[in-house]
Amino acid sequence: MSHILVPIDFVPTSANALRYCINLADDVGKELVLLHIIYPEFEMLDLPVFSLQSTREKVSVAREKLQSLVDQTLMQIQVDHDLKSMPILRADIEVGTPGPMISGMADRDEVELLIMGMRDKHYGVEQWFGGVTKYAMTRTSKAMMVLPHNAEYRKPKRILFASDFTKNDREGIRWIKDKMGIFSPAIDLIHIHAIGETVDAGVYSEQLNQLDKIRSEFDDVQLIDKGAEDLTQGILEYAESFNYDLLAVFSPKRSWWDRLTHQSISKKSLNKVHGRSLYLNKADGVHFQQNLSSA
Repeated sequence: MSHILVPIDFVPTSANALRYCINLADDVGKELVLLHIIYPEFEMLDLPVFSLQSTREKVSVAREKLQSLVDQTLMQIQVDHDLKSMPILRADIEVGTPGPMISGMADRDEVELLIMGMRDKHYGVEQWFGGVTKYAMTRTSKAMMVLPHNAEYRKPKRILFASDFTKNDREGIRWIKDKMGIFSPAIDLIHIHAIGETVDAGVYSEQLNQLDKIRSEFDDVQLIDKGAEDLTQGILEYAESFNYDLLAVFSPKRSWWDRLTHQSISKKSLNKVHGRSLYLNKADGVHFQQNLSSA
C-alpha cells in the first residue's frame, strides 16, 4: 500500500510538520510512515569499531521521543478540530546517514509522497533549507513536498503552477489533477519572462507550440504571463499577492531550486517562502516545488 514518508529529526519545528502531515494524510486517506535516522556510534581502537550498545541506547531514546511527539501532536490536533478518521501511523527508526537513507527508502518503498521540513530562518539560508532536505530533493525519484517551519495546513484549493512552457509542464499538471484531485483545485499557470532578455527564436517557437498543447489538454487552466527582473522573486511575489495555497514547479533541471536557495535571493523573497509556501519535487529529471512533482 502506498504511503507518505515523513522524516523526523526532533528539531523544534518537527511537531508543526507532523501536525501538517497528519491533517494531509487524513484528507487523502494515506498511511503515514514516520522515519527517524540516527548516526551509528563508533569506538576508536586500532580500527573504528561499531558500538552496538551505544547505538541501541540511541534507538531506544528515539522511540520514546517519537512516541511522545506523536501523542502530543495528536492531542493538539484534537483540541483544534476532529480528524475524519485517525490515519494509520507507523514509526521506522534506522541507523545510517540521513540523506542517502531517506532518498533510498523513498525510491525503494511504496512511497507516494516524501514530506520534509525547512528549519527556522534564523539558521541561515543553507541550514534553513537543510542539507538533508536539499540532498533528498536532488536524489529521490518520488514526489516531494517541503514545508516551511511554520506551515499551516490548508487544503490546496488554489494552485499556482510556475511554467517554462515545456512538455514537462503537462506531466506536472496531470500529476496535480491526479494526486490533488480530491481537493478539486483551481490551477493557474504562470510564466515569468525576464524583462529585457532576448529569447532565441527556436526556443520561443517551441514554447508557443507547448502552450497550444497545454491549452488544448487543459481548458480549465488559466494562463498568466508576466515580466520580472528576477524569475524566482516574480513567482513568489505573485503567489503571495494572490494568496495561493500551493506553488508548483515542474522542471527537468534544478535551476529554479538552485536560484531559490542561492544566497543572493533577497530576504523578502525568503520570507515569502517561509511564510506560506510549500514545495514539491521529482528528481528523475523532473522537479516539483505548498507553495510539487510527478509520482
